[in-house]
Amino acid sequence: MLSRACLIAVLVSLTAIALPAQEPHRPTFRSSLDLVSVAVVVRTPQGRLVTDLRAGDFEVLDRGTTQPIVQFQRGDDANARLALLVDSSGSMVVGAKRERSRIATELLVAGFKDSDAASVFSFDSGLRRLTPFTRNPGELRDAVTSVAPWGVTSLYDAIVGTIQTVVNEAPRTRALVLLTDGIDTSSVNSPVDAASAAAALDIPLYVLSVGKDQYDEKAFPTTDAEGAALKLNDLAARTGGLAAEAGTIAELSSVTRTILTELRHQYVLAIPADSAKGWHELAVRVKRGRVQARSRNGYYVS
Repeated sequence: MLSRACLIAVLVSLTAIALPAQEPHRPTFRSSLDLVSVAVVVRTPQGRLVTDLRAGDFEVLDRGTTQPIVQFQRGDDANARLALLVDSSGSMVVGAKRERSRIATELLVAGFKDSDAASVFSFDSGLRRLTPFTRNPGELRDAVTSVAPWGVTSLYDAIVGTIQTVVNEAPRTRALVLLTDGIDTSSVNSPVDAASAAAALDIPLYVLSVGKDQYDEKAFPTTDAEGAALKLNDLAARTGGLAAEAGTIAELSSVTRTILTELRHQYVLAIPADSAKGWHELAVRVKRGRVQARSRNGYYVS
């Protein structure tokens, strides 16, 4: 499972993980014909958000080549429009996982302002949309509470399906928040597929693991749980999000507050889109001070 130490490491280090460029296998998304936007979160080594940077403080590389930043926006209390994806597979019946999912939803909604909203999805072997985008706390709470664990887990398929559902909706979805115990058992899509789908559309994935209970070793071997944690950490990093485990109300409060704070203080940079077909690996660097940037790792041109 994801450890608390992992959360601390992510929030303090927040380095963009350098992974080899890989072609997405199934889902295909295209950037804007003219520009590619890149949402960036910047923190100090101690984990403090940096909010006073200018366009000249950034460098964006597309396939290793520096590109001009033609548009720049500094987040100033921006909105948080979330696709909330709740695991409803059979493994979620163990312990307090369902209750943690409900509490996480309550905490997110408690931090909403008037322009914020969420849409609830649930998944096991299939994906279901339970609400439209709304900031009505009762509607969101009831949707998450109504989720009844059953069946196998198609986690990566659900991520791809959620993104495909919200991609053309306006206003733009700012992040996908996944509430899960982290174990995929039946997806057709791979972690790379899911990461590429989210990264290609600049939708950061925030993975909140609510599965801190003891597992039934026969059904869920420890090695599987550890492998799932590594895959979800990589997946979140590729999209510019983060992955964390939360088992207590204090941990849930900390992580949900982090999600909302980051979305409100992102920088959005735009560079010219390259016409070359295929996967374009992106890297964002900050030239000022000992700070570190986190962003999606690429975009796809079909």
